[in-house]
Amino acid sequence: MIQLDQLSKRYTKNDWALRDVSLTIGTGMYGLLGPNGAGKTTLMRIVATLIPPTSGEVSVYGHTLKRPEDIRKVIGYLPQSIQFYPSMTGRELLDYVGVMKGIRHAADRRKQVQDVLEQVHLTEKASAKVRTYSGGMKRRLGIASALLGNPQLLIVDEPTAGLDPEERVRFRNLLSRFSVDRTVLLSTHIVADIETSCESAAVLSRGQLAFRGPLRELQRHADGKVWEMEVTERELALLPPHRVVASRREGAVVRCTIVAEQSPGLGAVLVPPSVEAGYLALLGGERDG
Repeated sequence: MIQLDQLSKRYTKNDWALRDVSLTIGTGMYGLLGPNGAGKTTLMRIVATLIPPTSGEVSVYGHTLKRPEDIRKVIGYLPQSIQFYPSMTGRELLDYVGVMKGIRHAADRRKQVQDVLEQVHLTEKASAKVRTYSGGMKRRLGIASALLGNPQLLIVDEPTAGLDPEERVRFRNLLSRFSVDRTVLLSTHIVADIETSCESAAVLSRGQLAFRGPLRELQRHADGKVWEMEVTERELALLPPHRVVASRREGAVVRCTIVAEQSPGLGAVLVPPSVEAGYLALLGGERDG
């Protein structure tokens, strides 16, 4: 179990990245949602022992920040941006990471490297130079490096950003398989990644906890506020873009779904809310720019 208690981080006198965040996270996939700048990466870097909190406590399977080296032994971390040595092969890179993680016996290291290569479906490319890898393959190589050492907690920050739809599905399935008897903390601003993978999530807004709990409770924030209607292109352009959940062209009209406290008119009818609609209703006008 991962426990965050009144976690805060202040960079300058008036610049709070996090304020009094308390969470309890069990096994399985747990989502961390929020717009860019909400504090997600700061929270994850604190849990990964990369930066200290200003105040508050962190406990990861009984290990606390008083002994960060103990936490590092049970976690794997995949940051949003990761740099590789392009002249290394995938296998060489993972072997190097294994050494850095303290897997000292060469035979044990080779077995773990082979195991994670198979898990991320990179066995056939293991002998190719990293510079020849696609963006999706590099993300899979990153997750393979995080899986070395068989961590109990896997922390992943915006793992599907920039991936094509097929790679996103592959990546989500990989994380879901890994989380069967362990914990995956998945941070993203892509609601679909949370909706298809997690049962519970937390939402950060301007460094503070705006929501925590099952996704079905997040959906309820949009009860009676989700409308579907057919509009013209001109009418669609007049709707607040941060309130439009989805839109698709159907012949000469556009069928769109919008979050609004009251009916926007134009023949709108109420429809059941999605997780994304609940997220938008919760945050109001706050969206990524």
